[in-house]
Amino acid sequence: MVRMLYLIRLASTVRRVLRRLRIPPAPQRNSTTWRQFLRSQVSATLACDFFHVDCAVTLRHLYVFFAIEAGTRHVHVLGVTAHPDGARAVQQARNLLMDLGERAGRFRFLIRGRAGQFTEAFDEVFASAGIEVLKIPPRSPRRADPRVRTSRMKVIP
Repeated sequence: MVRMLYLIRLASTVRRVLRRLRIPPAPQRNSTTWRQFLRSQVSATLACDFFHVDCAVTLRHLYVFFAIEAGTRHVHVLGVTAHPDGARAVQQARNLLMDLGERAGRFRFLIRGRAGQFTEAFDEVFASAGIEVLKIPPRSPRRADPRVRTSRMKVIP
């Protein structure tokens, strides 16, 4: 509640200063929200990330690197490792583009997380294929795809 009052007070102060300086209000901007962007570009979008599973045999975390074609919901499991790093992610990105072959040209965007495994070299692999890399917004909700949840349940006894 205090934050809302602060924002209202801030807006009125800005309005008062602009009026005093005779600066007209800015035109309405037609900004696209993240949700609107995703809906309009879904068929040309890939998304990738890591999820972890706890291995009951070795008692270790295993990290599964996967990519999903947003339009068709087709999941590509790119690799499983106990120690994900940037070099491995770059190689898996190359492997994904080879697997996609000519279909890689259909994709315009790759949405990825902000984890340290996604290095500049990782982004350059996709940029060389004409795919623009977009990072998810900071502090995004951590909602897993149903297929990821199903995979976790099948791995964990």
